[in-house]
Amino acid sequence: MKTINQDEINDVAWRACDTFRGTIDPAQYKDYILVMLFLKYLSDVWKDKKEDFEKEFKGDTERVKRRLARERFIMPDGCDYYTLYAKRSEPNIGEIINVALEAIEDTNKAKLEGVFRNIDFNSEANLGQTKERNKRLKHLLEDFADDRLDLRPSRVGKQDIIGNTYQYLIGRFPSDAGKKGGEFYTPGEVSELLAKLLAPKKGSRIGDPACGSGSLLIQVADEVGGSDFSLYGQEMNGSTWALCRMNMLVHNKDSARIEWGDTLANPKLVEDDSLMKFDVVVANPPFSLDKWGAESAEADRFHRFHRGVPPRSKGDYAFISYRLKIVAGLAETVKLKGRFLCVATRRKRDASHVRALLESWYEGHTRLAFQRSLALCLAESIGEVKSSPRLRLRRIRKRWGSWTKRGGIYLNPDLILAPPSCIDYVVTHELCHLVHPHHGREFYALLRKKMPDWETRKARLESVATG
Repeated sequence: MKTINQDEINDVAWRACDTFRGTIDPAQYKDYILVMLFLKYLSDVWKDKKEDFEKEFKGDTERVKRRLARERFIMPDGCDYYTLYAKRSEPNIGEIINVALEAIEDTNKAKLEGVFRNIDFNSEANLGQTKERNKRLKHLLEDFADDRLDLRPSRVGKQDIIGNTYQYLIGRFPSDAGKKGGEFYTPGEVSELLAKLLAPKKGSRIGDPACGSGSLLIQVADEVGGSDFSLYGQEMNGSTWALCRMNMLVHNKDSARIEWGDTLANPKLVEDDSLMKFDVVVANPPFSLDKWGAESAEADRFHRFHRGVPPRSKGDYAFISYRLKIVAGLAETVKLKGRFLCVATRRKRDASHVRALLESWYEGHTRLAFQRSLALCLAESIGEVKSSPRLRLRRIRKRWGSWTKRGGIYLNPDLILAPPSCIDYVVTHELCHLVHPHHGREFYALLRKKMPDWETRKARLESVATG
């Protein structure tokens, strides 16, 4: 069966945004759309399971019912998406949706308690008066009836459909704080790299004190292989906490303990009146958080800031101090894009090992750029090149890349958080230097020939701070 394409999901989500345009703040679109996406996913999984058991038990209703009752998730009768869709023209459809979500939460309390507490499909303040509200909700349900949105496990696979759609929506609509979604969502490429760096082992206790939508926790857990690990996280934003809980269920991480609250002011990952210790700690916290709680840091009952209290307007070091306190061993810190992503394990790693992993990751993610650009650029040169350029990492102040006369290409490690199209630009730029060493007319003519939109890509890089 063909795997669903994330672009198809994004297209449905974008059309669903039209339902709310002009009614509520764009930052709130995602809350309604993601909850409906989650409900559709649960309904398709349940429907798929039910059909399988009906075939297995040859239509024996009682046996099918007993078998479904042993599933890790239970869909109460009349609460699935398809039932709601059939009732989409009811005059109290908002109330019907709310009742269904409440029943799903109550039936699966251990996994979903509180997840739908911040969403109200019958809110006059958000969705308008009854007539208009009913019209919008009917359209929303119809948007998700799209044939492409078949979310059965055989179609979804291991895709992070909730996290990816969340990233897509917050990329289109800045949050009410005026920031993009990086505050709550770690890009998949970065999550993958950090998981490789950590190399978590079976039996690991993995923690993320600023877990956002949970994408980083999930990636690190998947790196273990199997299910012999335990996950813990805390998130301050209520809507994002709920999203993380949904994500854990979608990715079969039901036993993850995800707490809601301010991790600096009120840490909840506690046992025996002490902070929990973890084999692996990883997080992508809010960058330079203002008003993080410096005024009460000296009196912290967990003594997280005994090394010194960070500045009031710079919460980066507060998060680092906290993570150093909870890791069961030594810590490594990787500085990316002017922020610190603290990567910690109990196993000591030397610098050459970390650098080798970084270079391997870079080479893997720029391979397409080399393949596309190398042949084109080398075709312009005189004579034959005996070996392909080799990628290396080097801290280059105020530059993204450089080249050597021997054919080496150096990339600034800060480029890790740049979009893939920008990495392509830097690689192509440096490859062009192998043909024309200086920034002259011939160099730019070649660059424009190989990458006509290079100026647009270069402009996008300006939002990524270099060391």
